[in-house]
Amino acid sequence: MQKSPRIAFGRGRCGKAEWDKLSNHLQLQGWAPVPLPRSSNLRDGMLSIAQALGVVVSSQPNSPIEIVSPHSLNGARPSSLSKVYGLSAFPLHTDTAHWTVPCRYVILGCAQIGRVDTPTVLVDANDPSFSADERLLLRSSTFSIKNGGNSFYGSLIDGQRRFTRFDPGCMFPVTESSRTAIHLYSMKRQSERVITYRWNEENVLIIDNWRMLHGRGNKTQADPLRRLLRVYVQ
Repeated sequence: MQKSPRIAFGRGRCGKAEWDKLSNHLQLQGWAPVPLPRSSNLRDGMLSIAQALGVVVSSQPNSPIEIVSPHSLNGARPSSLSKVYGLSAFPLHTDTAHWTVPCRYVILGCAQIGRVDTPTVLVDANDPSFSADERLLLRSSTFSIKNGGNSFYGSLIDGQRRFTRFDPGCMFPVTESSRTAIHLYSMKRQSERVITYRWNEENVLIIDNWRMLHGRGNKTQADPLRRLLRVYVQ
C-alpha cells in the first residue's frame, strides 16, 4: 500500500487529513490555496508540495524555483507576456504553453506582496456556456506555437482532451477560425467566471495548469517589488 504523503512546511507538517483536504479541493476546483505558518521556509515548503504532486521540472537551468516579478516593457524578456503587457494586467493563459506538453501543476508562493493590489485571477477552461460549435472550434483551430527552433502547430484543446493550451504571448492564430477561437478565453468573455485570489505573504497557490487558466488581475500598474516564487510540476 502506498503511503499517504506528509508534506514538510518548515517547522510544521501537513498530515494525511490536511493533504486529503488539499487534494480534494484541487481535484474539485482545479486550484488550492495553502497558507503556510509564519515560521516555515517558503522555498522548502513549495518544493515539498511539488515533490508530493509529481516530478519537479524547471524552465531554467540553475534552480527549480523561479522568481516572478512585474517588469516594464523595456526590462522584459523577449517573447514574454511582460514584453507585451508590461506592468498592466496579464491575460488568461496556460504556463509553459510553448512546451510540447505543458506542465501539469504550477505552484506559486508569495515572497513579497508589493505596494499595489495585484491578485492572481483564475478561470476554469471548461466553460459550460460554450456551444458545440465553440467547443469544436477550440479543438480544431490551428495556432503557431513559438518555441525558438522547436516551434510547432497546435490547437487550444489537446486532441486527447488531456489539457488546454492557451497563451497569447506565444500562440499565434493561423486562420480566421483561430482568431475567433482565441476570443473565447478573453477576459471579456470569461469576466463573470473569474476567481480572484489575493495574496498574503508566505501563502502558496497550487494551480492545475491543464485545467485552469490564470492571469494577473491588477487594476493599476503592478509594483515591480512584488515577488512570487514559482515551481513547475509534471
